[in-house]
Amino acid sequence: MNAVSTPQCNPTSGVYTPCSAPWKHAGPGSYRDVPPDYPNPVTKSNPHPRPLNDSLANAGAMQAVARGMNNDWLVGTTNGGVWRTSDVYASRTHWEPVTDGQPVNCVSISAMASADNGKMVYAGCGASTSGEWGTYGNVVLGGDWGGLMMSADGGTSWAMTTFPANYFVTGIIPVDDSTLVVSARAHFTNDYNGGVWVSTDKGKTWTRTYFSPVYYLIREPKSGIIYLASPQLHETPDTLPVYQSTDNGQTWMEWSTGIKFAGKQKPYYLTFAISTASSPPVVFLGAFTRDPTDPPDFGSALFWRQQGVKGSTWQPISVNFTEFETGKPRTLLDSYGMAKDRLAILADPHDPNLLYVAGNGDAGVYRVQWKAQPKAKWTPMYGLDCVDRTYPHVDSRNYYWEPVKNNLILVSDGGIWMRMGPSKPGGRWVSLNGDIGAMEFISSGWDFRKRRWIAGAQDNGVQVSDSDPIPTAEAKSVYGGDGSLVVVDNSYNPARLWSSAEMGPLDGVFVIDNGTRVIIWPRKEFPYKDVWTMFYSPWTLNSSDPTRLIFWANGTATPGVTNKTRISYFWEIKVPYGIKNASQAGPLTPLLPSGGTVFDFVAGGYTAGKKDSSVIVAMNSTHLKYRSSLTKGVLMERKLPAVFAYPFYKPPFSKDRGDGALTHGKTTSMAVLSSDSQTIAVTGWPNLYNNIGLEGIWMTTDGGMTWIDVTGNLLVATGTIGKMRPAGLQFVPMTKLNTNALLVGTVSGVYVTYTDQAHRGIWSRLGSCSDMPVVLADGFGYEPYSDTLTVGTFGRGVYMIEKATEALATALKQQDQSKCDVPVTVLGENTAQWSPPMAN
Repeated sequence: MNAVSTPQCNPTSGVYTPCSAPWKHAGPGSYRDVPPDYPNPVTKSNPHPRPLNDSLANAGAMQAVARGMNNDWLVGTTNGGVWRTSDVYASRTHWEPVTDGQPVNCVSISAMASADNGKMVYAGCGASTSGEWGTYGNVVLGGDWGGLMMSADGGTSWAMTTFPANYFVTGIIPVDDSTLVVSARAHFTNDYNGGVWVSTDKGKTWTRTYFSPVYYLIREPKSGIIYLASPQLHETPDTLPVYQSTDNGQTWMEWSTGIKFAGKQKPYYLTFAISTASSPPVVFLGAFTRDPTDPPDFGSALFWRQQGVKGSTWQPISVNFTEFETGKPRTLLDSYGMAKDRLAILADPHDPNLLYVAGNGDAGVYRVQWKAQPKAKWTPMYGLDCVDRTYPHVDSRNYYWEPVKNNLILVSDGGIWMRMGPSKPGGRWVSLNGDIGAMEFISSGWDFRKRRWIAGAQDNGVQVSDSDPIPTAEAKSVYGGDGSLVVVDNSYNPARLWSSAEMGPLDGVFVIDNGTRVIIWPRKEFPYKDVWTMFYSPWTLNSSDPTRLIFWANGTATPGVTNKTRISYFWEIKVPYGIKNASQAGPLTPLLPSGGTVFDFVAGGYTAGKKDSSVIVAMNSTHLKYRSSLTKGVLMERKLPAVFAYPFYKPPFSKDRGDGALTHGKTTSMAVLSSDSQTIAVTGWPNLYNNIGLEGIWMTTDGGMTWIDVTGNLLVATGTIGKMRPAGLQFVPMTKLNTNALLVGTVSGVYVTYTDQAHRGIWSRLGSCSDMPVVLADGFGYEPYSDTLTVGTFGRGVYMIEKATEALATALKQQDQSKCDVPVTVLGENTAQWSPPMAN
């Protein structure tokens, strides 16, 4: 489709301009924890009660902040672009997405900076999730690493610089009106190809001056000295942690004397702070460390060093704080041992004795009197330190200083926060998330009677909207931890909302039945720690009988047998309608052996035109597993058309679960046509070790015996800089047109093709940039009774289309005629005929 009037989603791609589609942004602007998953008693016997966060609004992950003109603030989200607010002290902060519709190459923002009183603003492209770098972070972190963008009007309009694409930008230093110094951690195809680049002509040309990975840049304003922090990796054994430049980044000298880490540990993430309240200035270094030969051996460290003092060396700062969950003493700033970029440090600009530190997980936020003797004094800046016992979302990323009222800004996996009165007890935390609308969802579903969605969010639990959601509205968190799969059973009235979360306070699968939340499947009921080796554990409802909860568990059927020969099984639990507690659910029942690992599966459906509750369609990295009435109850194993990545690095029976794509997501995606169990589509990540493998989408109409490559023009249509990352496949039956729509999420949004021979493999974007912005899309849900399509985007919340078959029929006609101005096609398609009858 060319020569049409709608704005192009990615003007730099030169591909084509997509037609409009009736997407509605359904929010959330932010969400609140209601109800809290933990008790909050304030008693003498509980001197360290869990602080309250349910009174504060959370949002998705944010990485970087820059101050704009006239007290504007801009924030870079991990997969939702750059947003701007004019008042961080408003009762509810209002944000606008300023990179939407601009000629820029990415929405995953990893670094920001500003100059000239906020007129010049810079934003660098990087990972689309929290930085669990591990060994292959340039792969699993995703994102479209488009380079470096700039704005010359405080963030209103944007353009790309000529900084090379496919680098993960980690630092931006505007030195003067012409000079920029930019660092990168890695290249998209090489985990160890980072460095520093300098431009002396406002970003028109670049010279590379450092050639190893860099995680942080900082500049001391009085002297102009620039410091870089470089991780020490297997492939860069001679790299030292810290270097300095006295000539605006043109040359670098080591500045690491005195830095020592425990045992054989090496730093994999480092960050800086500088105290200008000290004279001479003091430079601080924070580090997460790990033994390269023994990854479970991890640690953290803090150091300080005076600038410009002859003979000065790095000196350690003792780490000793109280964990906010338990009140136990801790010495590690990474409570989980994750290889993540969640360490924030900032020196108080007025008090040379104060350092603000925030770590990963339960390591919280702290005020550190680093000069105290005999060791540094750590004070929690949450809970009892606050007048209202508030605390920000855990998993901190970076600190910033608000100079007008001298308050502290924090960005974390839960958005952007401000600590009022940070230098002493008695202040409070306030949420600046307001209506920002940046949330990483990996699943979605629609309750058509109450007109509300449910969605699973990375790092932000499971959320449910109010009725008739609007983009700025707040959602409610009904389940903590990392939200994963959601399913809505609309055959029952009221609809039952199903979901699961990982690493949360109620780890398992739960159902909301007529307002009652019931945990159906706690993990503790299984005897092995390695039952779920994946972060995203597969389960579903049988679509022919939604009271049947089915899940896959790894090697649980034969206790006492060695790991190599244990059998993996599909299990079933009968969950009657109107359930009030877990005791009313049926027993755990083994359904059938899976014949190996399962990464995704579907249960129930139609086969050969008849309802078929025996259907099981599952996939792993190499094979499709198919059972239906045609196989007479036998689970057949058929080879996939391509080999996909395991969703973890660790062995399948490891006691420690591994993280996969985008750290919490899946490496494979599958869709089964509701009207025909033999029509199946599959896609996935080629591997988790590099970004070289080819991506594709395949379809079968005979249960996996033969396969059709329907990748077609998808790579070109997405206009991607790196990988298109196809995921979250969804079929929608369109029998009146003798075809079916096949949708896929990519880094550039939602794309559609059709399954008939004349159209399959011809892909077009479903909607213009003004309908749905450029964003990684994944979590589809299709509700057949109301013909409603939802998608949980990984950075911009939930989008939905009502009368979906009408919109998809119109898109088909637009493809056929290569133009957007076509009559709307009214189908009146009854897609619910392949679902159970609705209850009144």
